[in-house]
Amino acid sequence: LGIRCLQIPIGDAFIAFKAQFKKVFAGLPEDATEENMQSRLRGMILMALSNKFGHLLLTTGNKSELAVGYCTIYGDMAGGLAVISDVPKTLVYQLARWINSDKSRAGREHEIIPTTTIEKPPSAELKPGQVDQDSLPPYDVLDQILQLYVEENLSGDDIIARGFEEKTVRWVQRRVDLNEYKRAQAAPGLKVTTRAFGVGRRMPIAQQYIDAEPFAKINCDSSGRRDPTAGPDSATRKESASPWVKQSRSTPAADPAHPTLPSENPAPSP
Repeated sequence: LGIRCLQIPIGDAFIAFKAQFKKVFAGLPEDATEENMQSRLRGMILMALSNKFGHLLLTTGNKSELAVGYCTIYGDMAGGLAVISDVPKTLVYQLARWINSDKSRAGREHEIIPTTTIEKPPSAELKPGQVDQDSLPPYDVLDQILQLYVEENLSGDDIIARGFEEKTVRWVQRRVDLNEYKRAQAAPGLKVTTRAFGVGRRMPIAQQYIDAEPFAKINCDSSGRRDPTAGPDSATRKESASPWVKQSRSTPAADPAHPTLPSENPAPSP
């Protein structure tokens, strides 16, 4: 593609930036605030290059991330065009493998897309050991739920009736609804699916229209008290077990390394 590759470290800038908040944040543990600072520093650097050289900055977010708000506003969302914003994460993997296996590209000296970026666990890489599935359901499950909720416009109850675990469905449903404000500020994208965010799906940013009862039910423990580790609004999870319970269907589990498209596997499967 003739792309010029640059390495511009953010380490020194990040240290200096955190120092600005040393007194204000005194006594508070580091959390997503510091993680998002890194993303915003990268966005600022990329926008500086865009301004200086007259280039259009492309955002990196895919449809799965944008749907549930797994992106940093004013960070990795910064840019003028969201090329893959309507491409689910599982399809991103398939496209990457197809590009590398395309016979018309035979004879090339190197992979177009490094295999390591496809095979390693997906991560925002904002802290050591971080992987996406610490915060999200497996992408093969998430994308199937999003297909039903966003593109087919099914209710949460209808999706659960198809065999998906209730807590996971309610979490996805809630995250999609809450992050409308982020998508309203996202760069325009290329429409690929039958229903893209923005041009194909516009919802109110205010959330009064949402029935909160289903979410309240799964956000309580057995005594009826709120369980901060159980609900879709929780920022922390119990470390003793995975927060994502698999569906109870008897169909074979999908291979996360070789996910299938929702259109290729219309029946929900774990």
